[in-house]
Amino acid sequence: MAIPWNALGLVGINKLTYVIEYNYTVFTHKDVPDVSVYKVTKLLYESQDELRATSALWRKFDAKKLGEKYANVQYHPGAIRLFKEKGIW
Repeated sequence: MAIPWNALGLVGINKLTYVIEYNYTVFTHKDVPDVSVYKVTKLLYESQDELRATSALWRKFDAKKLGEKYANVQYHPGAIRLFKEKGIW
């Protein structure tokens, strides 16, 4: 999508530019305790406004999309617990 350079506030983009957008993925080991993954996932979910304020790259962050399912991806039970609690799974 084409967006004005000043909408992003990124150094080095000084004219109308096409950019690529993609989702971030947080990886963990299957043996990390469920409670630890739950707490990290909950922090991401509940800190949407704070994350958006940190950088132009976070501005479009939507915590409700944390629970999007991708084919052939194994989700940690701690993350699934939070997704179900928030109704996004």
